Amino acid sequence: MGDRHLRHLQSLGGVPGDLYVVLNVLPHPVFERRGDDLFMQTRISFADAALGGEVTVRGLDGKQVRVKIPPETQTNTKFRLRGLGMPRLSGSGSGSGSGSGSAGRGSSRGDLYVEVVVETPRNLTTQQKELLRKAFAGAKPNSQK
Repeated sequence: MGDRHLRHLQSLGGVPGDLYVVLNVLPHPVFERRGDDLFMQTRISFADAALGGEVTVRGLDGKQVRVKIPPETQTNTKFRLRGLGMPRLSGSGSGSGSGSGSAGRGSSRGDLYVEVVVETPRNLTTQQKELLRKAFAGAKPNSQK
């Protein structure tokens, strides 16, 4: 910590020494912080996962950001939005050191990672179920190809 961040308390009757401050940060209901990077989850429809689409998420600052979902997106796929994470503290790198972020790229913020979770349709009608069976007849899971 540079001198501009030091607070001199000796004149208040204190004994010279170091002051340690411990901050406990409460969990955020949407974002998980790892260093300067933020991670969040959002749900996408089965149709958007299979055919491609777009989802809008709200960043930490409240601004809406569009994320393009390519066709054949699987659940747990992460999309990196550069520069939408936590502000970087000058001279401190990535905080805890675990965030990869855009270090070395001159960005003043970490990145936001959006993980998508594909929602499987529920309460399908008999006709919808039959259409799906026909559409995917003979298809095998990727792990069996």
